[in-house]
Amino acid sequence: MDWIRSDARLANVTIATAKSVLAIAITMIEFLLIFMIDTTVINQTQRFKSVDECLYFAERLTKQPMIPNEDGNKKITAYCKPINR
Repeated sequence: MDWIRSDARLANVTIATAKSVLAIAITMIEFLLIFMIDTTVINQTQRFKSVDECLYFAERLTKQPMIPNEDGNKKITAYCKPINR
């Protein structure tokens, strides 16, 4: 019966360790929103702690209509890049 208790304790420690490692990993990464018009980077100063928030803005910006120009239409592109804090 002792092996059942030790396995349960080991499982609890393993889960706690995994949660701690995940919390550390999450706090060590931020997401940088990169905003481009055609191939030119316009802005890369917005940082987000959540990938979901970053992707929300990236998707909204990318769905904007093209920008008319004398050289033709220019496409807006935005994407999220994970970076170290």
